[in-house]
Amino acid sequence: MGFRSTFTTEDCNRIEWPDWFVNKYSCAVWFNEISNGFTPMPRVPRGTISSKNEQKAYGFLDELHLDIQKAIQWDALDIESFILVFLHECGGITRCQIERDKIKWSEPASWRVTDGVEHDTCYGCSDV
Repeated sequence: MGFRSTFTTEDCNRIEWPDWFVNKYSCAVWFNEISNGFTPMPRVPRGTISSKNEQKAYGFLDELHLDIQKAIQWDALDIESFILVFLHECGGITRCQIERDKIKWSEPASWRVTDGVEHDTCYGCSDV
């Protein structure tokens, strides 16, 4: 039992997840494997990652954001941030903005009733 969540990340296919990261999280994390474009093999874990199923966001995943920060090749990729989003079983959302030298967490302050999905594009509405 316990409070469970799922997570996903933004899609940045330039990120190649290192072996140590894949080995540590392969039991709980789905890795997008993309061919190198020349042959069917090898397929390289890169880009989007997401949880394989609901799990506790504390415990095993306590270090996920720190390990993502270590795994990203910041200089080679020239990216400013990488976004990880947790979706909680209660309907709550936690956003984790991972940068080279800091990690910022944010959650929505309120909810409102809508007639469906009204968020069809984003202009930095959840940036911290």
